[in-house]
Amino acid sequence: MENNPTLIGYSVNTQRHVMSKQRRSFKVEEKLLILKQAEDEGIKQTLLQHHLSYSVLSRWRIKLEALHRLNSNALNTASQQELNLLIEENIRLRKIIAEQALELQINRERLNNLRSIGKS
Repeated sequence: MENNPTLIGYSVNTQRHVMSKQRRSFKVEEKLLILKQAEDEGIKQTLLQHHLSYSVLSRWRIKLEALHRLNSNALNTASQQELNLLIEENIRLRKIIAEQALELQINRERLNNLRSIGKS
């Protein structure tokens, strides 16, 4: 039974490796690196090197693209909220400046009136 290339629970490729049916897990960073490698070096070579199927690679690509779209939408929403807050703050500050400019003008007019009264 040791020389049998197909054992229960195993798929044997005599030239490369023995692949168990145990599920492997990859971190997001590893998936990104493997996807980048597939893009740079070719899908077939990458799949053989990492012992993956094409469907796994496709599923990773789809999920990571969806995650990227979700993150960019969240970023756009956060950026829009921040922009709205900055616009509101800008409006408040402009009102404060306008009020201070009006007070300054009134005080200058009073001062000029007092000076003209003092000269007479």
